Amino acid sequence: MDSRSIFSRRRFLGIALGAGGAVLMGGGALWWLRGRAPAVAGLRCLSDQQYRTLAQLALALFPRDGGFPVGAEGMDLARDFDAFLADEPERNRSDLQKGLFLLEYGPVIFERRLVTFSHLPAAQRLAHFERWAEGGLVRRR
Repeated sequence: MDSRSIFSRRRFLGIALGAGGAVLMGGGALWWLRGRAPAVAGLRCLSDQQYRTLAQLALALFPRDGGFPVGAEGMDLARDFDAFLADEPERNRSDLQKGLFLLEYGPVIFERRLVTFSHLPAAQRLAHFERWAEGGLVRRR
C-alpha cells in the first residue's frame, strides 16, 4: 500500500460504502436501479443480489468459447464461491460483500451512469471491470 495514503483500504471501503449508502438511501429512487434479483436457494453467505453480481462478473470474465470451451454459463461459479466463502472468517466475507456492493454500484458511483453492473451488457460489464484494474484512481483498484 502507498505510504502516502491518508486512509487504509478498509477505511476507504467503509467511507465509500457509507457515502454510497447515504446517496442511495437519501435518493431512495436509486435502489430501483439494481432491480430485484431472482431468489437463489441454498446460498450460505451471499444475498441474492450479491450472487447475481458475482454471477454476472463470472459471465463477463469467462464467456463461452473464450479461454474455456464451456465458459461460466456451464458452471455455477458464484455458488461455488459462496460455498468457499461460507467457511472463511467474517472479515473476509465482509470485505467481499463490500467489494460486490462497490462493483454493483460502480457505474453509478464512479462513472455517473444510471445503471448497475448487473444490468450492463456483457461487453460493458467486462470493460467496466477492467477499468477497475487499469484506472488511475488507486482506491478503485
